[in-house]
Amino acid sequence: MRQAVSGLVSKSSFSFKAIMVAALAVTIVAADAASAFAAKSAAIVVDAKTGKVLYSADANGRRYPASLTKMMTLYLTFEALAKGRIGRNTPVPYSAHAASEPPTKLGVRAGGSVPVETAILSMVTKSANDSATALGELLGGSEDNFARMMTAKARQLG
Repeated sequence: MRQAVSGLVSKSSFSFKAIMVAALAVTIVAADAASAFAAKSAAIVVDAKTGKVLYSADANGRRYPASLTKMMTLYLTFEALAKGRIGRNTPVPYSAHAASEPPTKLGVRAGGSVPVETAILSMVTKSANDSATALGELLGGSEDNFARMMTAKARQLG
């Protein structure tokens, strides 16, 4: 590879310039993509043994819980499965509220239902908001009560 690049460079200054322009373009695009990602994202890396922050980017910025809420919904669903409160085939009814959740969604109509396993898979593969809401309503009796359950579990977990 080194000989091939060396051969291109020595054959003409045009080849060398073309390689340099291409390398510069790739660098600029990568830097621009990285800065766009950093502007929309937050991150923190902490040494588990010492607690020292190794890297931080907008770690204290305000974030909306979207997928974190889905993860907690899955956690509480798996907990209910483990305790036998529900089964994989337990029907998950979709209320008008759950069915009206904005995309992404599974698309079950109000009054319809799917098994718990299908609701779980739609959350994991499609990030289905309607399934998350329907599971929350099933487990908590209402979305508000389920939100309280999630908060209590989060506090318990620390």
